[in-house]
Amino acid sequence: RISQLVVGLFVDATAVGYYALALRVLLTAISLAINPLERVALPVLSRFVSDPVEFRRTYRKMILVANSIWTPAAVALAAGAPVLVPLLFGNKWLPAAPVLQAMCFTAPTLGLWFLSGVALAALGQPQRFTKLAISYVALGCVAFPLASRFGIIAAGATWAMLSLLMVPLHLVVVRRACGLRIWHVLSDSLRVTTSAIAMLAVILAVEARLGADLPPLLVAWAAGGLIYLLLLQFVLLPGYVGRMLALLRNAIIPSHPMPREEAI
Repeated sequence: RISQLVVGLFVDATAVGYYALALRVLLTAISLAINPLERVALPVLSRFVSDPVEFRRTYRKMILVANSIWTPAAVALAAGAPVLVPLLFGNKWLPAAPVLQAMCFTAPTLGLWFLSGVALAALGQPQRFTKLAISYVALGCVAFPLASRFGIIAAGATWAMLSLLMVPLHLVVVRRACGLRIWHVLSDSLRVTTSAIAMLAVILAVEARLGADLPPLLVAWAAGGLIYLLLLQFVLLPGYVGRMLALLRNAIIPSHPMPREEAI
């Protein structure tokens, strides 16, 4: 919320309202997309504190899951913002759409550091995350006043810039804490980002062909999402989507082993 106060020093109240709406939509999307993973990460990681190899393997998987959920969600949100914002909030809020699109450039980076606080807490080193949080606030206090001079879209893009700056800081700190291999994490992220770029290209192509309205947007999302999943499953991360669907199915419909008959 500090960013809203800073932006308010440089733009009028109407522009602040557009910025606040875009920020609220972004935070809601993050809450729906990857906050549930954050809630289950701590108890899972805590089980492997005494096994560094398994801890690193599990944390890498969690980063990949966070990335593979948030990246396409942010891409879809950015592509659909010009349609969704006026549809949900009215035409007068349309200027918030490009601000939201600028914020959605967090797509390829947020998942890389979103769970680091949980990992450090599981390792009993929360003080490391406190220093990272202070660094984020300090950078924000410098970046938002500078960006706000150029308008609310630049202020929205500052969220993406800060997220990008946090990636090396968080990954290095977690590597020092548990020996995480940064290249493996970045390699996973590159594959997800490549799939998301293809997804965005398909969405934009479908929208250009069918027009900018809700039904074409839904078709574009479906086509783009299908390309994203197929690329991950068969080209960039073979079998990954299938494994995630199996985990989801087991979570929704747990399979219980048949009870053994008692010996007579």
